[in-house]
Amino acid sequence: MSMTEPAIRYEVEESATGEGGKTTTVRLHGQLILQTADRVRSAAKPLIAPGGHVVIDVGDVNYLDSSGLGVLVGLKVSAANQGCRLELGNVTARIREILKITFLTDFFSG
Repeated sequence: MSMTEPAIRYEVEESATGEGGKTTTVRLHGQLILQTADRVRSAAKPLIAPGGHVVIDVGDVNYLDSSGLGVLVGLKVSAANQGCRLELGNVTARIREILKITFLTDFFSG
């Protein structure tokens, strides 16, 4: 029996906003878990900049564990500390439920 490594893929897209700024979107695909969390952190953290706007699109995340949730919380805190707005996009019902039971819904709403 062979075990395959959990996979996460991501794309980064920048788009202009009406106010002359830009929004950077990181679209995640796969499992945001202990084995993939560092990869996501390494990809997203450099995109956090003062006055910036980052959207982490979790619409195609099919599994999220506590380590993955920790990465999302850490990125949100880093963004707040830098004066960057970070939000989750395309939040699925499953991830919305995880945010609710961990009392993080309001944290990611602001």
